[in-house]
Amino acid sequence: MIFRLRGLHAALLALPLAACAPMVAVPQHVFPVAPPPPPKVVEGADFHLSGKLEQGGLATGFLSAGTQSLKFNGTAITFAPDGRFLIAFDRDAIPVAQLEAIAADGTILRRTLAVAPRQWQIESLPTLPRGT
Repeated sequence: MIFRLRGLHAALLALPLAACAPMVAVPQHVFPVAPPPPPKVVEGADFHLSGKLEQGGLATGFLSAGTQSLKFNGTAITFAPDGRFLIAFDRDAIPVAQLEAIAADGTILRRTLAVAPRQWQIESLPTLPRGT
C-alpha cells in the first residue's frame, strides 16, 4: 500500500511537469511573394503651369482628379480639392526645380522646371545707423 501511494504521488507530481514539455514547432509553409512592380514614372508631365518661372516668381498649376500628393523640390505641397496649387521661387533659387506628383493609380508624374535668373536692384541707405 505504501508503495502504491508513493507511485501515486510520483504520478501526480509528474503530471504537471509533463504539461511543461516544450511544444514541437510545426513547420509552416512560406510561399514567396513577388514584390510589387515599381511605379510607372512619367517625365515631363504637364501640370498646367502659369506664371513666372524665375527667381522671386510665382506660378499656379492644376492637378488631375484623384492626385494623391504633390512635392516641390522634395517638400510636400498642399493643393485644393479641385487640384489647384501655388508654388513660389526664392529670390536666390537654383536654376532647376522639380515638381513630382503621385496620381490616383500610383504613377509618378515628374517635371523639371528651368528657373530663370533675375537681376535684383540692391539698395542700401548709408545714412541709417548700423544694425537697422
